[in-house]
Amino acid sequence: MTAADTIYEDLFNRIMRGAIRRGTLMTEELWAKHFNVSRTPVREAFRRLIQDGLIARDTRSLQIAQPSPAKIDEVYRIMGVLEGLGCAEATERCSKALLRSLNRLNAEMRRAVQEPDADEAVRLNAQFHDAIIRGAHNSSLLDSINRYNALMLHYRNIAMRIPNRLRASVIEHDTILHAIESGDAPAAERAMRDHLEQGRLTLSAVFDAASVVQGVDPPGPTIDPRRRRRLADTSKYCSEEC
Repeated sequence: MTAADTIYEDLFNRIMRGAIRRGTLMTEELWAKHFNVSRTPVREAFRRLIQDGLIARDTRSLQIAQPSPAKIDEVYRIMGVLEGLGCAEATERCSKALLRSLNRLNAEMRRAVQEPDADEAVRLNAQFHDAIIRGAHNSSLLDSINRYNALMLHYRNIAMRIPNRLRASVIEHDTILHAIESGDAPAAERAMRDHLEQGRLTLSAVFDAASVVQGVDPPGPTIDPRRRRRLADTSKYCSEEC
């Protein structure tokens, strides 16, 4: 990994954990001193985080992007269409190996919710979604989803910290799995879109109610840099049996 890659992964994980407050100014000089590097790799890392939607430019400064109800609605609605299509196509192309993997991931997520182990449940949730999208075998769809992947992961990490959202998500996964197992692509698409709509409503309600409150985002899990790759690199998102 280059210095820019290392800095990007570090800052990405800090943002996901809520370790950097929303609205915090991001300066090249500060982080170059922190990482003991020149400003060039920091600038490159910032550029990638801007592309991800995790850092925003405010006049002449950069700061951690603050989720807004409007942006949450926009991204969730787009991803609902994209992941819904991916779920339908995965259903049409579904293998026994993919079904085994999806059932295993959701069973492990259910156990993590019951323990409770929120970090593990959030990671398993991401793997469940990634496995379905990969199962669609549609590279153009992957490219489209990758445009919003980091921002959606950020939103999901926050949403899954809202009381009862993890438990509800497992039940919604059951509905998706039933449609996939039945080979009903339209039902699978509807189930996935309904699943994302519930996430959107949950998260939007929280940010609507807390729009005037300043603070730290609910923390998310640390993402292993080896797993923080684009979805096209499929080996990071599912076991070999997929």
